[in-house]
Amino acid sequence: MKVNQMIRGGVSAALALGVAGWSLAAGAQEVKIKTVTPSDTQIQLYSEGAQAFQQEDYPKAIRLFKASLDLGELNITYLNLGRAYFKSGECQEAERHYALALASPQIAEPTPAQVQAKVEEYRRDLQSQCPGAVTVQCDPAGMMLEFDGEAPVACRAEPWPLKPGRHVIIGQLNGQTAIQKVDVVAMQPASVTLKIEQKAEVTPPPGGGGKSGGFTTLEMTGLITAGGGGALLLGALIYDLGVVGPAFDEYEEAAAAGSPEYDSLKSDVESGQTTVLVLTGLGAAAVVTGGVLYFLGGEEAPKAEAAGIEVTPLVGVGSVGVMGRW
Repeated sequence: MKVNQMIRGGVSAALALGVAGWSLAAGAQEVKIKTVTPSDTQIQLYSEGAQAFQQEDYPKAIRLFKASLDLGELNITYLNLGRAYFKSGECQEAERHYALALASPQIAEPTPAQVQAKVEEYRRDLQSQCPGAVTVQCDPAGMMLEFDGEAPVACRAEPWPLKPGRHVIIGQLNGQTAIQKVDVVAMQPASVTLKIEQKAEVTPPPGGGGKSGGFTTLEMTGLITAGGGGALLLGALIYDLGVVGPAFDEYEEAAAAGSPEYDSLKSDVESGQTTVLVLTGLGAAAVVTGGVLYFLGGEEAPKAEAAGIEVTPLVGVGSVGVMGRW
């Protein structure tokens, strides 16, 4: 018999497929249970498929195993075809062919019990290594997702393949975060919803009371004007203490002593006091004007300008004031 010649020629060793480690040729042995005997062509195609599997050419192995099955169904061929699909990352196809291995015609060796044991072993690999399909529903849809701390990716409608086990999914949008955990089962669908409550936009009340941030032009003008006024007031104080004060002391001494420098010193003191008054008046007016401008800029700068508000400082010797016109 040609099958027995193949066995004697050592073909059974060549058929040792790393996943199952069995040869089809053994099916020609006489056994007590009802079995089938593969044809020579089936054995040849199976052998070539086994060699392709060992070379990790899984598409070729799948093609050759399927060609062998076209000539006749065998449990061992379905088993190893399922393993080739598993190595190709097609877990659903692998499971389908493992099921067929348990329901298809059997060869004598390996025994049905051995084939069943291998199916159970390979199914454990499916459960530990094959991903599940996780659908993430993002509300709103524009958020970015992080899976277990990996780089962010855009949310999408298609399921994400995730390995079996617990995963942490983080959704982020506009500085807000939503976090969900999901337990993934191999080859099973799962879904999770990430929802971020968007902050309501604040509508400014009539009159411009609400601001989006920063200063308006009128507010900035008011701050600069008030700052300049403060500088003038500080300058007036320094000038009064450093110049006018000492001159006034000399003036009083000259007046008490009847010194001829009395008139000259009097003129210097009066001139200095006038300067102090002018600086003080301008500074105070600028501070007041800046405050008014800042207030108007915060309330409703355009209406203030349209109303024709005018603030004018009044400065004179011995008097300081502010005049307004609306």
